[in-house]
Amino acid sequence: MSSSAATPGEPWRRPGLLLGVCVVVVLEAALLIGVAGAYLVSIVRGASEAPGTAAGIAGFGALLAAALLGCARALWRGRRWARGPVLTWQVLQGATAVSVLSGEQRPTAFALLAVALLGAVLLLLPPVIAATAGSGSSKDL
Repeated sequence: MSSSAATPGEPWRRPGLLLGVCVVVVLEAALLIGVAGAYLVSIVRGASEAPGTAAGIAGFGALLAAALLGCARALWRGRRWARGPVLTWQVLQGATAVSVLSGEQRPTAFALLAVALLGAVLLLLPPVIAATAGSGSSKDL
């Protein structure tokens, strides 16, 4: 019997790799919240040349962070629907990192690319897929 399946009297045990995926996604969400906060601080200090654009980026970053946190929670609860958005985020983050590699922010780009690859690989490992093969419903969110 796999560790993701539980008998009626036995509690469901999450694989450690699922915890790893959730930690990566939560850290990505925290980074987005930090970036959104930095944009808001630049608006408040008057350092932003385009406060409307900065506010829009901050708001969009906060929405993405909230979505990632919701997906991390859903993954932790074994919901299969959350794998798609999380994998999409990893691909978008990786593509953005690759596009920045030729610029001045090379160390940041390598870090983002490494995190995106780690998140995608962890998400696609068989124990994580098995642990998130449960219900596609969102009633427990």
